[in-house]
Amino acid sequence: MDIQSTKIELVKTILAIENKDFIQKVAEFIKNEKADRKNHINFSTTFSNCCFYFWFLNSFFG
Repeated sequence: MDIQSTKIELVKTILAIENKDFIQKVAEFIKNEKADRKNHINFSTTFSNCCFYFWFLNSFFG
């Protein structure tokens, strides 16, 4: 799957989630990752970690 398809699927997954706490955790995670990225963290590693985090949390809350 190419990166654009992965991003679209990720957004669809997020939009389907109704759990407010989960959405807040995801938003917090992304905000923290954006701050880290400003400190020169590799974007692809950050994105991979983010996808894993979404998958992991969605396994429990989704």
